[in-house]
Amino acid sequence: MYILEKLKSLSDLEIDILEESKKSFMGKGFHNTNLDEIAKTLDIGKGTIYRHFESKISLFLFSVIYVINKEVSIVTKQESKTFRSSLDDYIDSMINISLKAGKFIRDIMSGDVIFLLKQELSKGERNDFFIQYMIDLKEKATTAFSDILEQGINEGHINLNCNLKIVSEIIFVLINNYLHMSNKLNLSLVNHNKKSDFFTQEEKIKELKSFIYRAININ
Repeated sequence: MYILEKLKSLSDLEIDILEESKKSFMGKGFHNTNLDEIAKTLDIGKGTIYRHFESKISLFLFSVIYVINKEVSIVTKQESKTFRSSLDDYIDSMINISLKAGKFIRDIMSGDVIFLLKQELSKGERNDFFIQYMIDLKEKATTAFSDILEQGINEGHINLNCNLKIVSEIIFVLINNYLHMSNKLNLSLVNHNKKSDFFTQEEKIKELKSFIYRAININ
């Protein structure tokens, strides 16, 4: 629980470090992220970063969870909204999670970064924590969507007669896998010079939203 406990009590400086780090990791990747540059941007010494985050891979792991936590807090935030507003906000937030997480996954899938992460997660109970964190993340996200669907049914906006939790899990998996896999397909098409089959991110998101709206049978 060390990571979550630390994230709950971040100092202003630690938040600044994470904000700069996530931009660099997501934009440049793990290997091209330079802690000296992050320190220079924040007008601090690199040693200050290491006093708050013990290593570059530790900072990377904290950045991944920091980014996901911010988006999940939007997904699970309880507010009095209209059904359509809640639905749109949920789908937009889940797409943001998928897109942002995908930029980290690009690095995680490289062998040496996986090795470093395994070493980092082997410290104490961090591996068990990370597994449980991902399970809890899916549970929070699917429960939030199930609640939105129930609101839509109660207000007469959608007509569904099925297990809402299962539907929510299907939508969760769909969003998180579709964009990641389609981006890999686009990269393959570009590499094979088949740009006529290439779809933009905006086109994919538009069709993904349209498919979800049709799938849950909005009146």
